[in-house]
Amino acid sequence: MSKRKDRNGLPLSEFLKGELADKEVRKYYEAARAESLVAKAVTTARKRARLTQVQLAKLLKTDQKAIWRLESGRQNATVDMLWRIAMATNSDLKLDLIPRRAA
Repeated sequence: MSKRKDRNGLPLSEFLKGELADKEVRKYYEAARAESLVAKAVTTARKRARLTQVQLAKLLKTDQKAIWRLESGRQNATVDMLWRIAMATNSDLKLDLIPRRAA
């Protein structure tokens, strides 16, 4: 299996390492990563509960588009919404604020 390369011939991991050295790029990357992790967690919980987006939306008294936006990372979830999703999917909600390692 070959590594994906960008136009400069660098492996993606090396390219990303260089890009993330820029604090501004890192800020946006980390925000997008957080949104992606939340989106994946919501999708996983919904599917584990064997609910469709429409069914989950009804349980939360919202519409399917709101669930789609959460699952696609197009909308930030509030802690209250995550709590309601956890209850509707028979899941536990766990939030951690963990100190970063010194760089």
